[in-house]
Order: sequence, then structure tokens, then C-alpha cells
Amino acid sequence: AARWLAGCRAGHSKCRRGLSAGGGFVPTRLLAIGGGKGVGSMILCEGLGVPVVYAALSHRWSAETEAVRLTRAGLVTRMTEGILVSALPLLMRDAITALRDLGIGYVWIDSLCIVQDSVEDWRAEAAMMAQVYSNAELTIAATWCSGGRQSLFSARDSHEFAPARLWPLLGRGWVYQEQWLSRRILHFTQHELVWVCNETTACECGRNQFGVAPSTFEVSCRPSRWEDMVHEYSSRAFTQMTDRLPALAGIATVYSSECDTPPGRYLCGLWSEDLPGALFWRAARDAPLLPRSKTKMPSWSWASSAGPVEFEYTDGEVQKTKVLAVHVSYRGKEVMGDVTEAVLHISGPV
Repeated sequence: AARWLAGCRAGHSKCRRGLSAGGGFVPTRLLAIGGGKGVGSMILCEGLGVPVVYAALSHRWSAETEAVRLTRAGLVTRMTEGILVSALPLLMRDAITALRDLGIGYVWIDSLCIVQDSVEDWRAEAAMMAQVYSNAELTIAATWCSGGRQSLFSARDSHEFAPARLWPLLGRGWVYQEQWLSRRILHFTQHELVWVCNETTACECGRNQFGVAPSTFEVSCRPSRWEDMVHEYSSRAFTQMTDRLPALAGIATVYSSECDTPPGRYLCGLWSEDLPGALFWRAARDAPLLPRSKTKMPSWSWASSAGPVEFEYTDGEVQKTKVLAVHVSYRGKEVMGDVTEAVLHISGPV
């Protein structure tokens, strides 16, 4: 892993910079994994002000995660006294061990760096997710772990290749954009380490052709590219269906910037430039029939569906449909805020 990281740093121009053009982004909070009391503890740092090299952790939440989550009541204590590494779930302890060995001194972990019982803090931090992951020096992915009590490090006799479809982490909704936004990912699988960056893939078994991440790194402004991404993303699992759009907001932010499309044209998971074609979505053919999601999403958005979707239309159908007006209002920031009103006026044959 150290060799992969060093080689990427030295030779991969596409991996050297994240979304922050000046390279000056720093998350609101980071864990200093050296800790104020030595290697046995970590200090939560807020408002560092100066850029530092940090890693991010991509993992599945579990009961063990909930037990150590950051709350308003514990915020000051963790900033002054720190938190014992031994108090963390095994998965997190192993991630910290790996990062220390790689010489990375700070880490961002969602459950420990976002105040989980503050709606305001959660919204503000979720809106910066694209920058958090794209500017991380490395993302550690607990790819084979289904919960916090598992170890990143598994006993293994050989570097056996395991298909990506068997890795629990990659089926989660929030993880989709974490993988998509990260410029370097170190996957901990049951049998081996797998490296994915903006320029190459590598693994201990020597194979380098496998699907360990969504179609990452290349932003295409074609409507079909966004539709393909939504199709792939909509098959992911969510604990809370209300997270379905927030968990895509980081990618939408990148898309808006790269395609020179104002955020105001992002309409509940669709882009105004892609209408009316983007309205022709349906439940995926091979998906089980599910009741409509109990969210405030308008019925014309794919995000109102609880399962995987696909887009299917002909030029003739699109030409017969005209969008007369569309308006979406949010509580909070565009793209990230809660949808309070969504109105679409169209005309076409019945």
C-alpha cells in the first residue's frame, strides 16, 4: 500500500489535486490520530485554518458506530480531552493503525466529525461532502466489512481474487459518491488489498481488471451519462430513504461545476437541460415491485421511487412532450436542502 501511494503521489498528475482549485480546502473537523496524549488517543480538531494531509474512511454504519458517534454533548470533551482509540470499534482502530503506518496524521470519519444530533451541522457538512472526499489524500475503504466489529485485517492464506459484487460496502447508497469522488482508494477486502486511483488499479493478486467502483473520475455532460449513473446509484441500499438525494449531492455538485450548469437547474435528481427526456424513467425491469418511497419527492422524479430505475424513451416521445414550466424550492442550500415545493407543467398527448 505504501508503494502504491508513493508511486501515485510521484507520477499521477490526475490524482494530485481535488476540487479545491487552490489546494486549500480543509474539513470543518478532523481527528488528529497522534492524539494529544500519545498514540492511545485522538483529539478532534475544529477549524484548523491551514491545509493538512488527511485521509477519509468509507465504511458501513452499525450499532458499534452509533455508540461512539459525535454529539453536541460530547463535542467539547473530544476537542479538549480527546477520545481513546481503544474505545472505538475494531474497524476504526484498524483504519487508524493503517494510516499511522502510511504516515498520514489526520483522518475524517463521518460519524466522528459530523455532529450527529444537529440537523444544522449535518446539512452543512453533507453539503461539503464532495470537497471532503475529493481533497482527501487517501480514502480507506472497509470494503469487505459489514459492521464496525469486524477487522479490516483478515486472516488469509493467499491473495485470492474476490469479485466486487461480493463486497458488502459497495452496495450502500452513501458509499457510491464516496467512491466516485475519491481520487485514491485503498480497498481492504477479505483476501487482499486493492488500489484504485484516477489513473490506475492494482491488487496484490496481480490482476488489474475488475469493477471495484462505479464509473468514476470522468465527468461527461451527456444526458445519457447522468442517466446511467442514476440507474447504477438507484440500486444501492439505504437505511433512510430520505437520504436518497442528499447522498448524491456531492456528485451533483461536481457535475454542476464541470458542466458549467448552475445548481438552480438541478431539479430533484434531474437536470433542467435534460428535460423532457429525463422524465421518461421507470422501475428497472428486473427489480421487485416496491411501494412508492414515503418522501416528499415529486412523483415525476426518479427519487420518489424506492428501488432501482432505468430510463427508456424514443426521440418521438420526447418531441411530443413539452416542458412549460418547472420550479423547485428548497429549505436550505440548493441541491442539498430539503425539497419544500416541486411543480412541473408539461403538455403532450394523453
